[in-house]
Amino acid sequence: MQDRVILVASRWIGYPYQHHHIPDWDPPAGWPWHKVAYGRNSKGIDCSNFSSFCYNFALGVKLDTGIRPQAQRREVRGPGGRGILTIQTIERAPYETLVTKLQPADLLHIRNDNGRIAHVILWLGVVGVSPNRVPLILDATGGNHQDANGARIPIGVHIRPFSANSWYAGDFAHAHRIIRGIPSVRTGEAPEAEEGGALDP
Repeated sequence: MQDRVILVASRWIGYPYQHHHIPDWDPPAGWPWHKVAYGRNSKGIDCSNFSSFCYNFALGVKLDTGIRPQAQRREVRGPGGRGILTIQTIERAPYETLVTKLQPADLLHIRNDNGRIAHVILWLGVVGVSPNRVPLILDATGGNHQDANGARIPIGVHIRPFSANSWYAGDFAHAHRIIRGIPSVRTGEAPEAEEGGALDP
C-alpha cells in the first residue's frame, strides 16, 4: 500500500504548483486563478489536493483537500467510502527520533510563520534517501529548496530533502499514518471529506 501511494505521487513529479484539485486539468485562457509562485495558469496541483488525490487514487481513501481540515482529521471513511478508518498521529519529536519513527507514505503537516498548519508533505523514508544520507519527501510547493549538490529544486511537485535545518523539520507539527488503519476499518460512517485547498482561510 505504501508503494501504491508513492507510485501514484511519483506520476506527478514535474507538475507546477497550482490551486487545482485535478493535476492534469489545464484551464482555458482567461480562467480565474489565484496567483502562485509558478506565475501563470496551467496544469498543476497544490499540496493538500496532491496528498488527497494520491490517497484517493491509490487506495480509495478520500482525505479533506483543505490543508487544515486534513491536518485536524482523526477519522476518515475507509477505502471506497466504507466504514471508519482511524488515522494514527505521530507527534513532534527531536529530528533524530522523528526520522526513525516515520514510515513511507506518512503525511507530515507543517506550520507557517504564524504557527498555522499550511503545508503537507509525503514521507519517502527508506524509499528515498539523498546521496548525503538525508531523508527525502515528495510534495507540491515553491522553489526555495536545494538538492544534495546545492542545485535549486524547481517549483511544483518534486522530491526534496528533509534536513534537520529545513523548514519542514523546524516547523513540523505532526504526521498522519493512514495505511495502518486500513486493516482495522470498523463499521460505521465517518463524516465525508470536505473539498478545499491550500488557500483555506
